[in-house]
Amino acid sequence: MEVGLENKCKFFEKEYNVSCYLDAQKMLKDKRPDIVVICTREKQRYSLAMITANMGIKAIVLEKPIAANIDQAPKVDWVMGQVANLEEGLETVHPAPAFVVGYLSFKNGVRAVLKCGRRFSPAVGFDEGELDSTWMQKRVQVLGIKGIADTIVTHSCRIMNEEGGWKILVSAPSGWNNATINYYHELKVLREGGNHRNNGSIPLQGFESIHGIYQFAVTLNRVEIPISSGVDSLKEIMKKVKR
Repeated sequence: MEVGLENKCKFFEKEYNVSCYLDAQKMLKDKRPDIVVICTREKQRYSLAMITANMGIKAIVLEKPIAANIDQAPKVDWVMGQVANLEEGLETVHPAPAFVVGYLSFKNGVRAVLKCGRRFSPAVGFDEGELDSTWMQKRVQVLGIKGIADTIVTHSCRIMNEEGGWKILVSAPSGWNNATINYYHELKVLREGGNHRNNGSIPLQGFESIHGIYQFAVTLNRVEIPISSGVDSLKEIMKKVKR
């Protein structure tokens, strides 16, 4: 055990009047919390999540990505994609390409386009400044033969059908903090034996899909899902990226 960590632990106990632990299992055993929030670096995140789950904690809130490499993700069919402004993106707080676009094929025949990155343009149809920040530019849009369903984080969910014109279905809470509060309120469903609508399988599948887009950009070969295990695929990709 590092002396530095012991000193930091004592500081936090005194400064914030809380119990500080250097052993996650002991903390969980002593406190038996209803909710555990894991805000560590990604390399420690997966192991802590597994420790927490094995201790019987039903509500675990994780930062993203949920895992450090694809071998930790569960099992889209295949993906292709491209990245741009790589050097610029790697110099940011969240090192990643500044623009990413991917084409995803799901096993049920549905196809999707995923776009993300710091240079991803603001949500179409909303003026600059109407949404809080670039963090709000998270959107899911479904195009069907009879209309469009459009959802934007912390803004609204709306549809356009054969009758024409947008119809607002749900107005979202204003701002990221208010949206997060709602997210935590919904955790009560776990205490009642239900499943949260954003349970762990969803972000893990997204993690594998985005990883596949990055891998295609390096190898130029269509990436089958699940990605082959046995190697640290993210590490292999970074070997080919000049930083």
